[in-house]
Amino acid sequence: FKDLLFCGICGRKLNIHKKSNGTLLIMPCRKEVPDSDIKCNNQGVKLQSLEEEVLQQLQNDPRLQWDQHLQPQEKTSILIDLHERLLLIEQQLRENAEEQAELIEPALARELPYKLLKRVHTRTKQHPILQESRAKIRKQIQDIAMGTQLDMKAPRIGSFEHFTSLPAEQQNEILKQRVKRIYYVRVMPEEIRELPARSPEREAYPFHYTIEYF
Repeated sequence: FKDLLFCGICGRKLNIHKKSNGTLLIMPCRKEVPDSDIKCNNQGVKLQSLEEEVLQQLQNDPRLQWDQHLQPQEKTSILIDLHERLLLIEQQLRENAEEQAELIEPALARELPYKLLKRVHTRTKQHPILQESRAKIRKQIQDIAMGTQLDMKAPRIGSFEHFTSLPAEQQNEILKQRVKRIYYVRVMPEEIRELPARSPEREAYPFHYTIEYF
């Protein structure tokens, strides 16, 4: 689901974190909701939980014909999507830089609590990753503008079972031929959110998602 997960509340791209035990988590979204001062309250979940539900829906969705070749996208559709992703990354880079500039001086002076120091460290690590993603998207847009032939033909899938046995990166490229975004929402009441992360009530709290197709 790399580059496909977005917050269903504020629309921003969601981050995935890998724990030391290998578990992948969708991180909570704490950005400001557009046109308001309210912080986004979209809570995270184990990535596997969302993957299982989404793949079940994709398996039964008539818009995805697993026994046929996926057709190449129209060039205009690809360009629109690339520009949207580029704008999102540019926005994330600006917000990242602004937050770092605001916090770096007190961080160096050790005047920040540990939680904020950790945030500065996270933003510092994220910045080059975002820059790399921006460079790749710009290169793709440039290639299309120069008429470079893109390799957009997905392999013959054969069956859904065959698709699920492919490496994650190949699955991701195939999904990007048809799935534009997956909007994820998990808003908890305050009394649930304040429970320990491993409490049964919090772990079982439901999430919702919407798949946007090309």
